[in-house]
Amino acid sequence: MRVILKTLLGATLKPWLEHYYLKSSRTSHFKGIVMQVTPGVFHPGLFFSSRFLAQYLEQIPLTGRHFLDVGCGAGLLPLVAAKHGAIVEAIDINSVAVVTTKDNAVDNGLSVRVIESDLFDALPIRAFDIITVNPPFYPKNPSNAADYAWYCGDDFQYFIRLFGSLGDYIHTHTEILMVLSSDCDLERIASIATDNGYQMNVIAERDFWIETDMIYRIERVR
Repeated sequence: MRVILKTLLGATLKPWLEHYYLKSSRTSHFKGIVMQVTPGVFHPGLFFSSRFLAQYLEQIPLTGRHFLDVGCGAGLLPLVAAKHGAIVEAIDINSVAVVTTKDNAVDNGLSVRVIESDLFDALPIRAFDIITVNPPFYPKNPSNAADYAWYCGDDFQYFIRLFGSLGDYIHTHTEILMVLSSDCDLERIASIATDNGYQMNVIAERDFWIETDMIYRIERVR
């Protein structure tokens, strides 16, 4: 039934979103945070993953902790972290997403440092206490800036680079949190993590009506 429903949505709702709804700036809300979502930027209100991870963040200590969001989109995760007292930085390869997050931080009276960066390329090396990632996971090469929110490369290059570089931005007690969907190739992603000396442990799981989302804690094992 879930497969049939997803097929129907893909044939009806997705074209409507792409060709009408997401062509204009939209407003998204999360517990007092109001965000403008610019066309070409991942919409946190239409998909389950960002909100699921944001709800988890609200349950852990954030005050005074150095926080990095990798791939910030419209800024939901860094805004939640900043609202709860974290010292927040965010990166995104999409220049439109960078401007959108900056504007949303200002509009909500929150302090977030946002850097345009292809993964960690433009981020100076330093350790963070918490790193969040809502990654692209469909195996296809991005063809434009907006695609980077969805596609990780035909050979999962995003994850190869992510796990290959994480070590420069963590310390012994860094908490690395990644949200993934039952739609993705979990075995392939976990294999890349293992190859780079990390293990992925599910710490929260929620069954939504068309998919299951899981929050993983990424831990270094060597």
